[in-house]
This record gives sequence, structure tokens and C-alpha cells, in this order.
Amino acid sequence: MEEEISIYNGVELVKNEVGVLLELEMLIGEKIPNVKSAQMYTSGFTLKEKTIVALSLRKKELNSFPECIGKLKNLNGLFLRDNNLKSIPDIVGKLTNLQNFDVFNNQIESISEDIGNLNKLYRIDLSRNRISFLPYNIGKLENLAKMGLYNIQLKEFPESIGELSNLQELGVWRNQLRELPESIGDLANLKKLWLQDNQLESLPESIGNLVNLQEFHIFKNNLRDLPESVINLRKLLKLNINYRGKKQDIILTKEQEQWLEYLKVKGCSIQI
Repeated sequence: MEEEISIYNGVELVKNEVGVLLELEMLIGEKIPNVKSAQMYTSGFTLKEKTIVALSLRKKELNSFPECIGKLKNLNGLFLRDNNLKSIPDIVGKLTNLQNFDVFNNQIESISEDIGNLNKLYRIDLSRNRISFLPYNIGKLENLAKMGLYNIQLKEFPESIGELSNLQELGVWRNQLRELPESIGDLANLKKLWLQDNQLESLPESIGNLVNLQEFHIFKNNLRDLPESVINLRKLLKLNINYRGKKQDIILTKEQEQWLEYLKVKGCSIQI
């Protein structure tokens, strides 16, 4: 049975989604434009076959996650940057077609375990929030390729982080990490890893399993040495151990010095 069609601001779309837009309109105090491509810097909604596939509400002073968004079953892009959200509630678990989820620069302190239902998610940006701990079910995001966790006051990773088998980019700089779980070494497809500006005192031996790593940034930590296994990272194109004169007295073994020479010959950009 075909869904009933209605009109919102001169645009035809599924009737129940018009209701969602009207609820959102009441929350933000303005009409929501239909745009060609709703994304992180372009507020509005985007349609495909008269249903909403992308929604961006940037800088709308939202204090809580709008529950009505959970009715947008075909949504694949959701951008709620630069608001005042305090949490990501259970309702997010209903957005099972979501591929791109961006809540950069809010005041989020907690994330529902139901986020693990988003098994089509390709990119998530949780940066600039207040998320000390990630939900365990974050590991269920089997198609996740890019994760932004910059400056969220993160204190530790759950062991389940290693289950993100398709993760390619992990940005977790400027946090409060003191250690990494051994499971970090299970991220076999990881290509870029930003760990700078934390409180790491050591790295796990499993870090050497990240053999596809191309960028590795670990400056501004409390490291005194590197695990022996680091010499297995032979595809690196960029390695930052020290940066802009903030030198760490890291003791390298003879094998690690040889590894650095190998990387230099290959053309790897190294700051040490």
C-alpha cells in the first residue's frame, strides 16, 4: 500500500514525515528548507522519492535529541552539529539505515547502547563533547569506517573497540586516555590513527598488528618507549612521535632505529 503524500513548504513528501518536520519546526522556531544536499554545514532536509534521506540542524540551540527524528526510517545522514545536546537516547537505535551521523560540538555525556543497532553506519563524529566512556555496543557497528572522537574527555576504550573490523580512520586526540586495550590490535583495516595529546604511558604490543597503518600520531603523551612490535608497521607514510619542539625522551631499541631508517628510505614523513 502506497503511503499517503502531503505537502510541506511547497514540497511533496510522505505525510508522517511532514509531521516530523512540523515538530522540528516548533522546536527550532523556523521552517526547515529543502536542500539538494543536507550535510554538516548545510542545514535543511534532502528528499529521495518523497522521503527524507538526510537532515541537518546545525546551530539550532537544541537542548535534547528530538525524539520525532526516530520516525525517519529512511534517513541515511543526520547532522546535529553545534547544538546543546546532552545525550544520545535509545530512539537513535531506530535509525537503522543511517550511514553518516554527526553530533560534533554539543554537550553529550552519554550514548545509548542502542547505537549498536546502526549496522549500516559508515561515519560517526562525536568530537567536542563530554563522553568519558563509550557504550560497549559501539563494537557492533560492523560497517563503520571513520570515527571522530577528538576532545571528548574520553578516559578509556571498551574492549569491544576491536570488533570494528572495517574501521579505517580513528581520531582520538586531546583526551584523557592512559592506556589502550589489547583489542586495538584487531583493527586490521585501520589506516589512520590519531592518539596525540592524551596521557598514554605505554602502547600495547598488539599495536604491531596494525600492519595497514599509514598515519600514526602519538606525540604529546607520556611515552618512554615503544612496544617491540611497532617495527611491523612498515606501510607508514606519516609518523609523528614528537611535534613542534615538545620532545619526549623515548628510548628506541636498535631494531626500532633500523625500522625508522627503513621508513625514511621509503619516504615516510617522520617527526621524532
